[in-house]
Amino acid sequence: MTFKTNVMRFLDKAKVEYKSHCYTNTNAVCGIDVANVLNQNSKQVFKTLVTVGGTNKYYVFLVPVADELD
Repeated sequence: MTFKTNVMRFLDKAKVEYKSHCYTNTNAVCGIDVANVLNQNSKQVFKTLVTVGGTNKYYVFLVPVADELD
């Protein structure tokens, strides 16, 4: 089943080319597993982390799946 996420709709509206990957029928439970399923280097697959700072501002980080935000 193919479905569109909000980010896909945003990219479509901005006419940005992208490629979607599906890994729902796998045992992937973390970013490194996903990178392996997709045959990609884990340093080239990113996760998006959103945090809230002390001033109640939101911060968005793109981090390689094998790394952590400190």
